[in-house]
Amino acid sequence: MNTKVSQQENAATLDSHISGDEALFNALGRAAVVVTVNRRLARWLGHRYGEQCIAAGEQVWTTPELYAWGAWLERSWQVTSQLVAVEQPERCMPRLLGAEQERLVWQQVVEASEPGQPLLNKSAAADAARQGWELLLQWQLPPEQLLNSGEVESAALYSWGIAFAERCRAEGWITRSQLPEQLLALWQESAAVAEKMVPKQLLAIGFDHFPPQLRSFLEQGLSRLGGQVSSWSPEPLQGVNAQRRSYADSRGEMLAMSSWVRRKLEQEGLGNIGIVVPDLPALAPALRRTLEAVLQPGSTLPGAAVDTGLLNLSSGEALSHQPVVATALDLLKLMAGEVLPGQWSSLLHSPFWIGGEQGARSRAVLDAKLRKQGCYQLDLCSLAAALGRVARKEHPFVLALNQLQQRWIAQRGQKQAMGSWAQQVSEWLESMGWPGPRTPSSSEFQAITTFRDLLAEWAALEHMLPAVGFSSALGQLLGMAQRRAFQPDGGESPVRVMGVLESAGERFDALWILDMRDQAWPPSPAPNPFLPFALQRQYAMPRASSERELAFASVITQRLLTAAPEVVVSWPRSDGDNPLRISPLLAELPLFDGDEPLFESHEQQILQARQLEAYAGDEAGPFPPEGALPGGASLLKAQAQCPFQAFARYRLRADQPEESLAGVDGRKRGELGHGALAAFWQQVKDDKTLRSATEQQLAQWLSDAVEQALQPWLAQTEPTEEMQQLERRRMQRLLARWVEVELARPEGFTVELIEESQEMTLAGRTLQVRLDRVDRLADGRRILIDYKSSKANGKDWLGERPKEPQLPLYTLLEGEAPSGLAFASMDPADQKEPWVAMGEEEGLLPKMRGWEKVVPPDSVTSWGAVLKQWRQTLTELAEAFIAGEAAVDPDGGEKGCGFCDLSALCRRTTLMATPQSFADDEDGHWEEMSDAAG
Repeated sequence: MNTKVSQQENAATLDSHISGDEALFNALGRAAVVVTVNRRLARWLGHRYGEQCIAAGEQVWTTPELYAWGAWLERSWQVTSQLVAVEQPERCMPRLLGAEQERLVWQQVVEASEPGQPLLNKSAAADAARQGWELLLQWQLPPEQLLNSGEVESAALYSWGIAFAERCRAEGWITRSQLPEQLLALWQESAAVAEKMVPKQLLAIGFDHFPPQLRSFLEQGLSRLGGQVSSWSPEPLQGVNAQRRSYADSRGEMLAMSSWVRRKLEQEGLGNIGIVVPDLPALAPALRRTLEAVLQPGSTLPGAAVDTGLLNLSSGEALSHQPVVATALDLLKLMAGEVLPGQWSSLLHSPFWIGGEQGARSRAVLDAKLRKQGCYQLDLCSLAAALGRVARKEHPFVLALNQLQQRWIAQRGQKQAMGSWAQQVSEWLESMGWPGPRTPSSSEFQAITTFRDLLAEWAALEHMLPAVGFSSALGQLLGMAQRRAFQPDGGESPVRVMGVLESAGERFDALWILDMRDQAWPPSPAPNPFLPFALQRQYAMPRASSERELAFASVITQRLLTAAPEVVVSWPRSDGDNPLRISPLLAELPLFDGDEPLFESHEQQILQARQLEAYAGDEAGPFPPEGALPGGASLLKAQAQCPFQAFARYRLRADQPEESLAGVDGRKRGELGHGALAAFWQQVKDDKTLRSATEQQLAQWLSDAVEQALQPWLAQTEPTEEMQQLERRRMQRLLARWVEVELARPEGFTVELIEESQEMTLAGRTLQVRLDRVDRLADGRRILIDYKSSKANGKDWLGERPKEPQLPLYTLLEGEAPSGLAFASMDPADQKEPWVAMGEEEGLLPKMRGWEKVVPPDSVTSWGAVLKQWRQTLTELAEAFIAGEAAVDPDGGEKGCGFCDLSALCRRTTLMATPQSFADDEDGHWEEMSDAAG
């Protein structure tokens, strides 16, 4: 067969062809069957027919038979099988494989074959092989032609295709690609069945080409059985206003297009606007965001309607990406132990469980508690255990999760058929209240229905697979959900976005063809890797060659340019640093040079018309007159760093949830280090005992201290064995190092207090503090010690806004005044300088400096005066907090905000962006902030 003949057989029309709306509506009125290239076109034609009937004054009309081609074949097979079964009860009809079943069989064939063994991605190879085999069937070519090329890939496809066909024959299966021949054979066998099944008139609409199998089925097969078959196309519009427009980049192009669409809707009242994109899947997310921002600017607000029906994109997302389905899949992954780190947090925040949105707050509290405990990667059992430690037993979500855990423990480890697993999954989800108590939106309802249909398809895989464990079964379900495209049916929308091929047979009031760069149109060739390239070019198969794509794109281009009275073709002039040109097929269109008003969002309009008012928000009102001050030393540290930070953290309780991290974070390591050192000194007590200990006794103390410190962490987070061993070794090294540090101190000290909580009074209010350690020296003097897991600096105790006020605060406790204070660094980087200390004299600790060498000269005259100054400074900080001082005034200016997580609340960045707006502020506070930021 030569190329010319092949291209003619692939032409977009049949031998019998009609055009025009009148011919179409007349055929539908005569009960003609219409098959379309896709479901979208069938739905649109049904909508147009209904409008035509209403315009003609009809109140009742027969619903036309409109089907996508694949759906019509499947329906015809189901009905034909039933009719044959009535005529021939003894006959066993083949079973039609579902798409996932067929895919699985191909994968099994490839995996079991010798040519498939060296392949790295057998699943992808099976998909490509299946598509190649389908092309052979559609072009009605004998498989033996694969062997003529001498190519290894084609020989592999031949062996796989034969093995696949033999297995289908042995099992009594057929595929969708075989339906045309199978249906014709059955209809030719029985005149009674053919009389009921063969349509008297059939119209094929929207096909840009007719492969030989399809053409033969329609023109020879149905015609011989008495059917009248024709193709249909709309009449080309005359006097079309077509133009091209270019934009700096893709973002500007989308904004201009969206603004144009809004004007067409509002000013011209158009109700059928088309947007066609060559590579729609790649641009769909950005395109949807831009269109919704312009056409539905309020759609992103809380409580806004999601399904407005204004916009419809034909490019669906994976079903697994739909929130209600993703929640169900995340729970199943949690059960299989395949959950990603922190994914349990998403489950807790999801509204698609028992309790729904009303229980969201209580579940958020549980999430915060688990984060604080350092939970990271949890499976179902460890999550249930962790929740059991922080939640009420009667909490609805926790109760349901515990019951699910018990059912799961009874099932895990078993091997079951896919149908049994599907039944179990449905029951598990139901027990957790999925998909939640609230009424789902239209899109959510369709996603739930599609997922339940997918579970039925998943169960049907039991015909191809033996009994398997849950992890293997879940792997199949996850893959199916990822491959299943989900596009909610929102009815007929006035704005429709579609790919090039989906636009076949459509008519629009106005049309914008987006992203027509030369790299995207005509599309690049992408021949099937398992079919001989020469064979694909000879028969002009899809994506076979540049020549074929150019010819095909030329036909599509002419169709699109006559699909609406007004057609706009656009392209971006650049993609990053790469310059772009328009497709050569469209370069002759006139270039638009008029004005293009761009849509301004409500936020932009408000911003442009803003008139800022200065408001001194430094006062938050006094702290309640009764009750202790919250936060202990951390409150004073926050007040010194920034008064607003203290207000936000300790009055508003505005803490950022802690991040789930792998292993042990710095905060938790500090806690473990504190606990281990405390446990060690609770055993050893003093340096005399330490110096007299044997190596064996010292090793036992160290081991006991580490285990005692680790127990709460092990109970809370259930870390892996590897993580436990790593942390044990780290803490053993930490304690061993600190034993050496302690032995280097002057002899004669006793650890008097360890991790002790005390209550004190400051500024007339009670305050809870917790001392890390207090040592009593041989001469009776006391030293306050604070363990630090980060870099320490003695200057952080000084000034009107001390960065580290803990130890100065502890000097104010009632009783004997300390003679010194020290940071004990647990940072391995400070191994040579473990102490940062200051006291009434040098030498009380290694490297301890006298107060006069640390405190600025002329500020105080004695160690007692230093203690008195600390009392005054800390009292003033406490009084400022009690008075409600909450100025956004970070210590050190902008640098002081580096590690603060409250910037979204204090809005310092926003305020600093327009300091001139506050130039007339009386106290000059904003000018000072501006200077600091500069």
